[in-house]
Amino acid sequence: MIWILQLVGVLLAGGLVGRFAGRALGVSRWAGPALGVLVHPLVAAQGVVIGLDAQVVARLPIVGLQAGTVAALTAAGSAVVARWWVGRTVGAREAAPVAVEASGRPFLAALRVTAALAAGIAVGALGAWPAGWDAGALSGWLLMGLVALVGLELGAGEATLEQTVRQGPALLWLPLATVVGSALAGGLAALAFGWGGLAAAAGLGWYSLTGPMVSEGLGPEAGALAFLACLFRELGVLVTAPWIVARMGAPAATAAAGATAMDTALPFLVRSAGPGVAVPAVVSGGLSSLAAPWTVAAVLAWAST
Repeated sequence: MIWILQLVGVLLAGGLVGRFAGRALGVSRWAGPALGVLVHPLVAAQGVVIGLDAQVVARLPIVGLQAGTVAALTAAGSAVVARWWVGRTVGAREAAPVAVEASGRPFLAALRVTAALAAGIAVGALGAWPAGWDAGALSGWLLMGLVALVGLELGAGEATLEQTVRQGPALLWLPLATVVGSALAGGLAALAFGWGGLAAAAGLGWYSLTGPMVSEGLGPEAGALAFLACLFRELGVLVTAPWIVARMGAPAATAAAGATAMDTALPFLVRSAGPGVAVPAVVSGGLSSLAAPWTVAAVLAWAST
């Protein structure tokens, strides 16, 4: 909870600076490119965290395909429910696809993100990460910097407040659509992979929470499945955010991101749909993060009966 409040505080602080000093600082010129640069060391740092865990690395080829399937199901389920639900409750205009300029940049960005992750995993797995350096802490600081940059862009954008007010009702419907879509997909995952698949879906993309909880409740293999499924859900949204926004709309992309909409996926959502998506994404991701411990705990309790 404290961590979530810290992220929201950094976002608000950046927004205030952007609002009152954005023009003087020339935020519109450099904040966007800075986001694109800083996100790669963040992904690499997360890769190091994964690579340092020998058990997770050993299970990558075993459960990777299952985890990828669960990730695709949960992200698609949340996106479809959000596209339909927000369109019915808020209006078609707010849920409509957003025009995105066609180019090779999203594909190249996806390659860079994948390369950064692979490099980070290799550094951690091969023991090349310096002893005593906390990769998790580094990832956290980089994340704070990225969220601050998003706040700057949000505050400096002249039309951002108008866009946010117009999307107001979606702020409440989006996290609910995220949970419902993930639950429906989790039912399918449970049929294929058992309780581990359902627990993975219940994590809503929060791999650092879901993996340990499921390992404790269902064993290490189910924990690895849950960890990787949530991680792949996050990475999948980083890669496909421009495509989802262009074809299904910003709410669908935000719901697909799950709990990561407020942090790791936030810069990608902003770059794909504009700064107006930042506040809905932070609210949806924050509420999904608050819900994830309870949804995972509910699945584990159900599995133990």
